[in-house]
Amino acid sequence: MSKITTNRYPNPFKGLAPYNEDESRFFHGREDVIEELLERLKDKNLLVLTGPSGAGKTSLVRAGLIPALQQKSFRLLPVIEPGESPFTELSEALWEFKREDTTLTGQLEAVCHALVSRKHILTADHLEELFTRCCSEDERNSFIKVLKILLDSNHNGLLKIILVLRSDFEIHFRCSELAIPFQNSLFRLTDPTAADLSQMISEPLHQTGVRLESHGLTDRIVRDIQQCQGVLPLLSFTMHQLYRQYEESGREDKILPESDYDALSKEGTPLNVLADWMYRPQPPDIRRVMRKILLRMVYLGEETLPAGKPVLIEELDFPNEKAEHINQSLSILSDAGFILIQKSQKGTGKKKGDFIRLTHEYLISGWNSYFQWLEEYRLENIILLNRLETMRRQSAGNKTWSCYKWPEFLAEQENSPESCLNRSEIHFLQKSLKNKHLRGSITWSLLMGILLLLLFLSSRS
Repeated sequence: MSKITTNRYPNPFKGLAPYNEDESRFFHGREDVIEELLERLKDKNLLVLTGPSGAGKTSLVRAGLIPALQQKSFRLLPVIEPGESPFTELSEALWEFKREDTTLTGQLEAVCHALVSRKHILTADHLEELFTRCCSEDERNSFIKVLKILLDSNHNGLLKIILVLRSDFEIHFRCSELAIPFQNSLFRLTDPTAADLSQMISEPLHQTGVRLESHGLTDRIVRDIQQCQGVLPLLSFTMHQLYRQYEESGREDKILPESDYDALSKEGTPLNVLADWMYRPQPPDIRRVMRKILLRMVYLGEETLPAGKPVLIEELDFPNEKAEHINQSLSILSDAGFILIQKSQKGTGKKKGDFIRLTHEYLISGWNSYFQWLEEYRLENIILLNRLETMRRQSAGNKTWSCYKWPEFLAEQENSPESCLNRSEIHFLQKSLKNKHLRGSITWSLLMGILLLLLFLSSRS
């Protein structure tokens, strides 16, 4: 059935994606929190907003706090997402304040002076990427050091720095240069109340002239959502799907009926229902490739909960998988709203190629099948896969690596149809283990030679 979308009836719900600055008119239910944060920033130059995955941190900052600061004449600098090269990202966010022929560290004093000459907002979102994606300790430390210098130079309070990260990564900052200001500026975001959730449903709908069939349906959705983890992404996903079904129905009555919600929720949460509807009808080859793609998009540290991570499309080079199956799987996941396919930004040095990322990492825990695949693949293997990706980047294609777990890992993964390793990683491991074996053979030969020499010398004496 053809989808109708007119300027009168835009979908005001983002699904699993966050709201951005230009969508603030659809962002509601957090007004009290925004006022509290504005009050804090009156006498503080740093705000550290933390909360669990799915607490709505990004939407609160980008569609709530930043527009409120802009109304107070603050100028927004490009929002930073640390990625693999956080210091480079910070330098590019401040490019207008430095000369092209010098580095940021070479002219920090001039940059600081320019930044505090008028009201500016410097925002770093997904700050946990300092530890989930950045492999260079020097790059990470330089990023933190520059933030500390900017804070120390901000005597007139015209520069507001906003840092956003998952609460389970707070521990990483306790021994950094930012430890004291970080702790003093901490604001932990909590789940919204039932009244807030009701407002998050009713106000965006009011903007479009569409409504739920009854007030009782609003209360029912809120009650159902509050029984689940990841309240906000699940609410936004549910409402997005209800509105999408209305758009696709061709009706003009401006009503979202309760029967549509019944269909979405009769077998579990709407996210589980729709994800399984998308996944289960696919042929076995497509389902297998989809699992591999999604498993590669998970970062798992030894002391943190699973997090999403971007993946270069060129790294989805799985042995024994057809390119057409990979492309088809990406299209299915993208059409379902579960991943974003993003083009490289040529000329900026930010990305080496097109890449994919989860629309929201809530998908990892919110879709039961996804988390089950993680457990079946074994969480230890996900950690090893993350380490392998790091080692390959640090090796620059030349250096190999040794680890007592790699022989067992390679033997298990090399011929498994469910393996998430790509061709380059298998070759890297094979080369590393071969060099390790060669080094072992050389060492053993040297030891035997020395032993024979000692025996010869002792026989002569």
